[in-house]
Amino acid sequence: MAMVLVLMMAAGLLAGCGQQAAPAPIPEGELSAAVMLMDYEAKWDLIVEQAKREGKVTFYAYSEEPFFKEMADQFQAEYGISVEVIMGDQNAIFDKVAAEGNRPQGTVDAILMGGQNLGKMIDEGLFYGPFAEMVPNHKYLDTVAAYFTEGIAIRGMLVPFRRNQTGFVYNPEFVSNPPQTVAELERWIEANPGRFGYAPPNSGGSGQAFVTAMIYELTGGAAQYSGDYDESKTAAWSVVWDWLNKIEPNITYGNSNADILDKINQGEIWLAPNWEDMTFKYMEAGNLFQHAEIYIPEGIAMLGGSDDFAVIRNAPNK
Repeated sequence: MAMVLVLMMAAGLLAGCGQQAAPAPIPEGELSAAVMLMDYEAKWDLIVEQAKREGKVTFYAYSEEPFFKEMADQFQAEYGISVEVIMGDQNAIFDKVAAEGNRPQGTVDAILMGGQNLGKMIDEGLFYGPFAEMVPNHKYLDTVAAYFTEGIAIRGMLVPFRRNQTGFVYNPEFVSNPPQTVAELERWIEANPGRFGYAPPNSGGSGQAFVTAMIYELTGGAAQYSGDYDESKTAAWSVVWDWLNKIEPNITYGNSNADILDKINQGEIWLAPNWEDMTFKYMEAGNLFQHAEIYIPEGIAMLGGSDDFAVIRNAPNK
């Protein structure tokens, strides 16, 4: 819990509101050059001191309410800084942050960030940072996850909170030999109409991961997409849309990651991409039958990444 508390500090308490704090003031919107040259311990002491002056943090999350409530209580006990944890739908949180994006000051300090709106938030400049290397325990962070997650370059603008991985969840009562390649998956879908499902990318991160995996597999691999965005490479994606349109008559769509797991639990579908951590939590809670299985296909590069803590650019209490 102590490590996560430090991550929470980074998520909610980066300085930047213009109040005076010894030994040096922190200007609006960024740490001064003098502060940036300080060693990590001194820099963090300065941040904590100003955070105590600000006195509060508003943190939005879309899952793990008991965990974040407990973390907020421990954080407040240790630092005397109040934390308001507000739970909401992931898309609704994005809409709120985006709607306030042009204001000099918004109402959201920090959020738990998943993958489904990550690219849009980066493109719209809604995050404050980079700050991953400012966290006292930054040397323990996964260096890949801190700079690249779920196919998106985040460049230290967020701090990884937990790893995640997508795979295919299936009901072994009906799927005895789960598909391992795109060709095998296509044949399975055709042989079992309506029994494969996924959440479209705008409604579930596992669906985004699935479509991205298909882009990798059908256009020559993931390596070509590393580095800066190159729009010319998207010209080859028509083969992906053609493939998705081909299988669409036999697909059952879900409204969210949770809806997909519910459909598997109810027997409506037998095979679907989803998050491994969410799958196991559903099983532990009794919301998914205990004999469910999840695997990473040998021939499909299913995405992994992280859920992250993010500070909002116009946060009142950075």
